[in-house]
Amino acid sequence: IPLRLVGSEMCIRDSFYAGLIKLSEDWLSGDVFLQNVAPGSDLESLLASTPILLTFFAYGGALFDLLITPLLWWRRTRVLGVVALLSFHGINSLTIDLGLLPLILFAITLAAFTSPARAASIMNRGAAPAPTSTETLEPLRSRALVLALLSIGLAFHLAFPLRYLTYPGEAIWHGHGRAGAWWLRSFSLKIDAKFYISGVSPDGERVDGQKVDVLSYIHSHQDGFTFHPYTIVAFTHVVARDLRARGWSDVSITGDVHTRLNRRPTTRYLPEGVDLSKVPLQRDMTHLVLPPTEPPR
Repeated sequence: IPLRLVGSEMCIRDSFYAGLIKLSEDWLSGDVFLQNVAPGSDLESLLASTPILLTFFAYGGALFDLLITPLLWWRRTRVLGVVALLSFHGINSLTIDLGLLPLILFAITLAAFTSPARAASIMNRGAAPAPTSTETLEPLRSRALVLALLSIGLAFHLAFPLRYLTYPGEAIWHGHGRAGAWWLRSFSLKIDAKFYISGVSPDGERVDGQKVDVLSYIHSHQDGFTFHPYTIVAFTHVVARDLRARGWSDVSITGDVHTRLNRRPTTRYLPEGVDLSKVPLQRDMTHLVLPPTEPPR
């Protein structure tokens, strides 16, 4: 039962929530799915030239995410669900660059949904029969505690991805609550961000619109900070403090941030000309984000 709880949590959290976000016009059109395929690959060419096949994969992906949890939970369809889930991870490992994640999920699926008796018989094949003394049985109190803790964890992980509902607007656009919502590969978001410094340099010269060397403040792997208004503003605060420590005065930092959601036109993400280094950091930064020219569908 504990492994089944873990497996059910993973399926509801990782698949069902992803299935819900896939019930959108953008995903069902196949555009997002095509963007997840390796550029220039034979598969990309095949899907781009065969719209009916692309539609099949788009609708199939949404249906798979929505149905895999009940298939695995119901005993009569569990074998079908396990086979489908293992096949899904195998296809992902071949078509999408996800590193070792598909193989890890493959192993977890086997561990969570293989019959404990069957797994024990495989592991103990050729070994002496295990003793049946009551001294080897797990105390019921400990078992109840484990189940209680797992149930609390299950409740938390089912509720946490829904926190985006506490923010106004479209979370897929403004970013609040998007992390941890398990919308993996369910949308495509591309951001181009440039930052500019204005102020008085240490030598007394007035500087206007000097471009910030972003990589002098972050590692190249940290460029994902531009996907959320909070981290964008936090970055400008860091730059402003650094400049003041180096003798700058009257410092202001503006951003030229543009975003493209799925295949929609690129649009401005944050207001032009706002001194981001003076914007207070707070939990809800949705007020800073401009609405998309075309709302998510």
